[in-house]
Amino acid sequence: MKVISFGECMLEVKVQEGLKARFGYGGDTFNTAYYLAQLGVNSAYATALGKDNLSQWLLNDWQESGISTKLVTLSENKTPGIYTIHTDEQGERSFNYWRENSAARFMLNDKTVAQLLSNVESGDMFYFSLISIAILIQDSRPVFLELLKNLASQGVTLAFDNNYRPSLWPDRKTARSWVEKVTPWVDIYLPSKEDEMAIFELSEAESADHFSTLEIPEIVVKNGGQSCQLLQRNTSSTVELSTLKPLDTTAAGDSFNAGYLAARSLGRSPNTAARAGHYLASQVIMHEGSLVPFKDLDLEGIYEVDSIDR
Repeated sequence: MKVISFGECMLEVKVQEGLKARFGYGGDTFNTAYYLAQLGVNSAYATALGKDNLSQWLLNDWQESGISTKLVTLSENKTPGIYTIHTDEQGERSFNYWRENSAARFMLNDKTVAQLLSNVESGDMFYFSLISIAILIQDSRPVFLELLKNLASQGVTLAFDNNYRPSLWPDRKTARSWVEKVTPWVDIYLPSKEDEMAIFELSEAESADHFSTLEIPEIVVKNGGQSCQLLQRNTSSTVELSTLKPLDTTAAGDSFNAGYLAARSLGRSPNTAARAGHYLASQVIMHEGSLVPFKDLDLEGIYEVDSIDR
């Protein structure tokens, strides 16, 4: 199965101590594309970069990581965005962004749905997030929505994460409207419970009813690594997960998504897929940064029920 992930990858400055920092890159859907590739999935990333040296470095590094870059367009006058990341003693993160002139924001500019479809028609699954929509210039968002509708009509599986960054939206209502626009076309919804509660202004009690009313075939509600709720059609179950003390929670949800989608692409059950996602995320959060090298990951048995169903 080929999975196309869509969004933005930014240059990352990880602030460590004083003026010390580590240079890298990352982005929510890119992180998932990276871990899908490490799990042996045919993973492609759809985005835009510039023609500068840093963009070329990104392309080369992605290709070495096993990610197809055939869907990366190169802008003549734009460059990658950049962000800084601070991590506190509990492993929680805070960010600052510089992305107004990012090539990814303009990647659908002057593109027709037909042109976009010709590029992504070879994919079996199309993965995107609320951030993927938020970073697009406003005029190109309707084009993206039409793309989703056409992919759905062609039988492509659409997977969506509700990653909510308030600073990317003029207000909560606009973000909520886009969640409501795309979810009718989504096959696999991978929301963070915290983000969904923020977007829809729900209480803890109201959130349970909210998810049960969504007409999405498969919903995986992530709850900060403590558990996840699985909803399929008229059935609901909770998968309890071991609680860990993280070193760095960067890409925890992104890597969970990769483990889940990889397992589902192999025909594993949602329960096993959720545990596979947790299995991968539990290793990622014990390392600094969003992208853990393959050599530092123990992926043997990740899909085996006996090894991860407890």
